[in-house]
Amino acid sequence: MKLAIDCALVGLGGMLGSVSRYLLCLLSMKFCTNFPLGTLLVNVIGSFIIGILGEIASSEAGLHPHLKLALISGFCGGFTTMSSFAAESGELVKAGAHFHAFSNVLLTLALCFSALWLGALLARWKFS
Repeated sequence: MKLAIDCALVGLGGMLGSVSRYLLCLLSMKFCTNFPLGTLLVNVIGSFIIGILGEIASSEAGLHPHLKLALISGFCGGFTTMSSFAAESGELVKAGAHFHAFSNVLLTLALCFSALWLGALLARWKFS
């Protein structure tokens, strides 16, 4: 029974995360069509959220295990996307847009790690 509940929570969170990613990517295409801005944004935002939630989960305040599953594994797992990042970077290379491909890889790594760190720092400050 516990496994069924856990799977339902992850599935519900994942569905909400995936739909949110899709909508944000659609919106980003109105502003930028030659660079995978949507994927960059979801990965940076997701890293920030995971930084906050991870810090809260390990703090005294804690995070209920069901909420942790639904938000971190479910929502953030469905919202962020390594596979799209890799595929879009590969497509940029194939198209000869090496600068955009390199920029995408560099920005994603730098901004995601920075967002993770910033989210954790914010949560640590708020929940300490």
